[in-house]
Amino acid sequence: VFPWTVADTNRAPLIDPPLDQTDAEGDVVAVALSGSDPDGDGLTWTASSLPPGLTIAGATGVISGTITYDAAGLYTVTVRLTDDRLPGLFDETTFTWDVADTNRPPLVTDPGDQSDAEGDAIVLAVTGSDPDGDGLTWSATGLPDGLSIDPATGEITGTIKFDASPGSPYAVTVRLTDDGTPSLFTEVAFTWTVADTNRAPLVASPGDRASGESDVILLEIPATDPDGD
Repeated sequence: VFPWTVADTNRAPLIDPPLDQTDAEGDVVAVALSGSDPDGDGLTWTASSLPPGLTIAGATGVISGTITYDAAGLYTVTVRLTDDRLPGLFDETTFTWDVADTNRPPLVTDPGDQSDAEGDAIVLAVTGSDPDGDGLTWSATGLPDGLSIDPATGEITGTIKFDASPGSPYAVTVRLTDDGTPSLFTEVAFTWTVADTNRAPLVASPGDRASGESDVILLEIPATDPDGD
């Protein structure tokens, strides 16, 4: 009879290989990784090269978070599972995470309701931007007669026509459209009140006249009013 001493041998954890992942910017993610340790040791998860916005829970191996909107691309993610026995053995695995671009609609600042009069010269800058840096095009409907919007800058300019007040108030809708895929737009609506502007009548000169004493005179002076007054 003699003793036989057997020393403990630490074995590395084992990770169940995860599938490659596909998501889009803005997606809310919850991916549970699984693994085990043949010795029943405590385990800690870590990961590198995750898409921006995602983290891994060290205790559970759950990758979670919201993928940020500047994250489009292909990521090669490395996951490590480490046991808590010195010297700390680990298992690693890699997989790909393909993040597709997500187009977001443009942002438009509401210029508020407008009030002007017939004949007024207008310069109204409507401002906007695109969170993805896409190209933008402006358009508008319902503008008072005589006004138009610059498709490149969003500036509304022109001179309100003198027959525009009967259509007041105008229900104006400004749209800002991006060139992303798919193309998205944002609209703002406001009213434009146009007051009547009275214009002076117009008189046509009859020209110089010559008459004699006792002449009977019948001379019509032609006149018109541009507003129909």
